[in-house]
Amino acid sequence: MNAVKTILILSLSLVLLSAHAQNEMALKELVQAEWNFINLAKETNTRDAFLAQFIDESIVFGEGPVIAKRVYENQQPNNGWLKWEPVFSDLARSGDFGYNTGPWEYRVSKTDAKAVTYGDFISFWKKQTDGTWKLLIDIGIEHGQPTLINTWKSSSIGFGKVPADLKNVKQLEKVEHNFTEALAFAKSPVYQKMLSREARLYRPGKEPVTDNEAILKHINTELPITFTKAGQQLASSGDLGYIYGTAVVQLTGNQTKAANYIHVWKHEEDNGWKLVLDLVTYK
Repeated sequence: MNAVKTILILSLSLVLLSAHAQNEMALKELVQAEWNFINLAKETNTRDAFLAQFIDESIVFGEGPVIAKRVYENQQPNNGWLKWEPVFSDLARSGDFGYNTGPWEYRVSKTDAKAVTYGDFISFWKKQTDGTWKLLIDIGIEHGQPTLINTWKSSSIGFGKVPADLKNVKQLEKVEHNFTEALAFAKSPVYQKMLSREARLYRPGKEPVTDNEAILKHINTELPITFTKAGQQLASSGDLGYIYGTAVVQLTGNQTKAANYIHVWKHEEDNGWKLVLDLVTYK
């Protein structure tokens, strides 16, 4: 009896180790897809590098979310150099859906020693049936020359198991709806409840805020923002997804500013759904 029990435990351990190894390999693929993209932009040009990553449904942002191919196909290649690098990544349990985020900078020419514009990006990727990774959505903010120096790392928080009947986008939409509706009544307490301990806040003109206390301090003084969902994606494992759309930032009086946003949600181990990335961008 003890021998059978031991064999079962060892078998389960081997299965878990194999699953972990597969997920680690998939995470490396996700990050490598970003670096392949980065290198292609340097070797060719930004326009062609982006077009090589898109599928028909890929989204970028202008005056609202737009089909990426339509935007880039109407552009002409130039000598500018958009350079970026991932500093934080996470991958759904499904192993085929995840994101990278990090700083970017732009040079007018590849031979220029200094960049003229800086910012941070979020890119979501999905592995295709042929094994290639393609870009689902790309969004970012602009800010001054960064003062922070980051090295790459991945999420240290595991995923909570999502029941089969809840692995659908309606659950993600419900979480987002409850979150944005509650913000109108109690912004800071809502954020405090929903923030992941790995949360990152992105706002124009500021480097990403990665400390929860600092995020809450910013939220307490932030102008009111209303969100209108335009679309969403959820991993097949039901544990990582994003909602994106347009936003309106309320300025003084009747003045408003049009914006775009993305909220990235993760079903964390022992914590349920938590907000991991919160980005609002506008000119």
